Amino acid sequence: MIHTESAEHLGSGLWYLPQVFDPRTYREIRRCYRETATGWQCLSPNRLMSLPNNPDYGYLREVALDINLAVSELTGHQLRPLDQTIFVDLPGHQLTWHFDNYNYRVLLQVYFGDIAQPGMGTQWYLGDQNSRLLEKYGTDSIVDIAGLEITETAYAPNAGYINDNTQKKAHGTRRVPVSSSRESVLFTFG
Repeated sequence: MIHTESAEHLGSGLWYLPQVFDPRTYREIRRCYRETATGWQCLSPNRLMSLPNNPDYGYLREVALDINLAVSELTGHQLRPLDQTIFVDLPGHQLTWHFDNYNYRVLLQVYFGDIAQPGMGTQWYLGDQNSRLLEKYGTDSIVDIAGLEITETAYAPNAGYINDNTQKKAHGTRRVPVSSSRESVLFTFG
């Protein structure tokens, strides 16, 4: 179901997967939130997040259970699925640079748009300044990354990344341009 054999280790507990799911699973996940009565909440004027009681969450939970072992093996952690969340970032949305909180150990984010969009993936700082930046800014606060080298996990349909959140890394996204969107599903594991 999940293609971890093609995972590229980028460093600091971050792997890029150019193709995450088999075609059937990918189509079914897209169908379940695009064609069902998904309920949404607006996190900001330009970001939608699915509500936790959506009908599509039953299928997403099944997928999380199916991929748990592969994600555990890749990261070296004994994991269990926690949450599955769908995001649609609309024009103007930008995820400011931050460190994630400690609510999960590993996350898999899979991109679900219609086309590859250069520069629209998640950007990461993988260098040795992360511990200093984390101490200075903490989690869920805006991090100043001026002058630091950036690595991007490319945004393309069915591509994504696995992030070992125990190895804290500052990350964010660029602003979504006009007439574009960024769709993704986050699977968290504890």
